[in-house]
Amino acid sequence: MRTLPPGWFKLGEASEEVIKSILSEFVPGLPGEDSRRLVRFAGGFPQIAVLIGRAWRSDRPISTVTDEGLVDEIVLGRNSKDPDKIMTAAMALGVYGILGFRDEAEAQLGGAAQFFEGATQQRLKAGLTDLVSRGVAQVRGRLLSLQPRPLAVALAARAWNVWDQSSWDRVFTEGPEDLRVRAARQLTYLDDGDL
Repeated sequence: MRTLPPGWFKLGEASEEVIKSILSEFVPGLPGEDSRRLVRFAGGFPQIAVLIGRAWRSDRPISTVTDEGLVDEIVLGRNSKDPDKIMTAAMALGVYGILGFRDEAEAQLGGAAQFFEGATQQRLKAGLTDLVSRGVAQVRGRLLSLQPRPLAVALAARAWNVWDQSSWDRVFTEGPEDLRVRAARQLTYLDDGDL
C-alpha cells in the first residue's frame, strides 16, 4: 500500500446520503428514481453530483439518458455555443489527464491538437477555458486537469474508441515525450482488453 506524504489526506468515496444531499441542493424536486440513478452514476464522487446538478435542465427526464449522455451534460453544460470544440477539448484532457494551459506549458495544446480532427492549439485553449469557467476542469498552476477521474476516464475512452489503430500508434510515437507518457498512464485507467 502506498503511503501519502506527511500532511496529505486521502478521502474515501462519499456516502449515498451525501450525494443525495448535494443533488437535492442543485436539483430540487428530483423524483426518487432519478435521484437513485444519479447517485449510482456519481459513484461516490461529490464533484460529479455537483457538476450534474449545475448542468442538468429540469425539463429533461433523467431516466431516458444514458451514462454517456450524462457525461455529455456535464461537459457541455446547459448552453454550449460550440459543443464540438468543448467536447474535443474535454476528450483531449481525458486522454492526457493533464495538459499545459498557461505560459510556456500551453505549447502542449498544439501537441495534443494534432490527434483531434479540426482541432488547433487555439480551439483547444478556448474549449478548455469554457470547461474551467464551469468548474469541469481545474487549473493547477500552469497545468489543467479534469477531475474526478471517472469523468476523465469516460472521456478518454470516448477518444480511444473513435481513433483507429494508426491514430493510437501516433499518440505513442509522435509529439512531446511528456504527452506520450501521460497518454499511456491514462490508458492504464481504462482497463479495457479491447484497446
